[in-house]
This record gives sequence, C-alpha cells and structure tokens, in this order.
Amino acid sequence: MKDFVNYPLFVDTQNNVKDTASLDTFIMNQMDNSSMYQQNFQMTYDCPGFMGQGQRFHLTYFQGMLTYLALNSKSGSCPPSNDPATKKFVCQSSCMDAKGTLDGIFKNSMFCNQSPSTSIATARSQTLSTYDTICSVLPAKDCIAAVGEEKMQAGFPQVADAMSYCGPGGQGNLIKDSLCDVVMLNSLSVGASKISLAVTATAVSSLSVFAAFSLLF
Repeated sequence: MKDFVNYPLFVDTQNNVKDTASLDTFIMNQMDNSSMYQQNFQMTYDCPGFMGQGQRFHLTYFQGMLTYLALNSKSGSCPPSNDPATKKFVCQSSCMDAKGTLDGIFKNSMFCNQSPSTSIATARSQTLSTYDTICSVLPAKDCIAAVGEEKMQAGFPQVADAMSYCGPGGQGNLIKDSLCDVVMLNSLSVGASKISLAVTATAVSSLSVFAAFSLLF
C-alpha cells in the first residue's frame, strides 16, 4: 500500500493481517489477476465467466476501506499521524465507480448467473451494501482518486479494459477523464517502442542484405 505509507495498520486476525508483510500478502490475494481472488469471486457470487475483467477501482476501494477502518476503529495498530497527508482517504467518486462496475458485472450474463439462488443473491446484495456504507463516509474532494497500481490503467485491472474506456468512443474519452491521460501516454510510448524496434529490425535486415550482396562481387 504505497499510497498509504505511515498510515495506521488495520489488524484483521480473521484474515491473519497483523503487520505490513501479512497485509501486503492479503492485498495481493485480492487483486483481480489473482487466481485465488477469481475463484473466490466465481464461487461466492455464482459468476463462472468472471476472470478479473471490468472491475474498476477494486484495489482503490479495498485499500481505501482498510485505511478508513484503521483510522476509525480500535483495530488500528497505532494512533493517526499528525501529518495532514496521512489524513487523505480514497475519493467517494472512485468508491461509487467501483460499486457501479461491480454491480454491472453481477448483471452481465457473460459473467454471472442471472437467476442466482437466494444465498448468492444475498451475498451480492450485502457486498454492494458494504460499498455503500464505505462510500458514504469518504470525502468528495482533497482525496486519492486511485492507488498507484490502478492509476496507470484508469482504475482497471486489465489493459484491454483501460483502452476500451479511454479509447475513441469510450466513456472516459467522452467525459475527458484525467486518468486516461496516463493510459494514452503509455499507449503512445508502447507504440513508439514498437515502431523503433520495427525500424531497427528493417535497418539490420537491410545491412544483412547489403553484406550478402557485396559478397557476390
């Protein structure tokens, strides 16, 4: 949690979170590209088609929730710092976006069963309610829009999702989402690298042809 250095640690004995090392391990297992997370998601919410895609600001929400709980519960490992920077929380808008994309996944037949059992429907509803609870106490300004890992991809876990959101016709492109600036810069950088490699390969190929041709004379 590089965005929350010097914040109190939320101790969670149920998930064996007792220090920064165990917290980092716990968070790694909650990442969208974690097979453990994907399997738990599929079983908990009856979403066999979910493979980590489309869940925007998931880690931002998750880390924001842990930070808020650490600063506002008896489970915090130390008192809040006097440094104003450590009083910043995740933005309420990012939290609501996280809830919205999760709800969208639940309602997408490509990912989830649209006729879930009562227990599954309850699990989905309770999770969304938890988002509402956390989002309601987060600030609307002077806050953290996205954690470092997600800031590079406009809040998405997969590059394809970020490009779809930020590319031509995408919602992020239409509303001029500032997080898309990094995505497009990275895209241009990758494109420039590919062009450079292609030019280099062509040049090397040309030299090889020239060398082979010169041997004939």
